[in-house]
Amino acid sequence: MLFLDRAKAHAAFAADLDADRAAFMADSQVPWGVAALTGTISAPAWKTRPSWYLVATGDRMIPRRLSTAC
Repeated sequence: MLFLDRAKAHAAFAADLDADRAAFMADSQVPWGVAALTGTISAPAWKTRPSWYLVATGDRMIPRRLSTAC
C-alpha cells in the first residue's frame, strides 16, 4: 500500500491550504495498492469523451514536462 508521508504532505501536496486542512487531508488518505500501477487500458477515454488539462506550475507532486508539443 502507498501513502503520502504525513509529515511532508502539507508542503508537497497541500501547500496552499492552512495547516489544519492539510493535516486533515494527510490523515484521511485512503491506501491504494501497488497493483494499480500495472493495470492495462484497452481504449483511452480521451478519444471518445471531452477532456481538458491544466498546467499547474507550482505543483510539487506532478512535475510539469516541458515539450515542444505544448
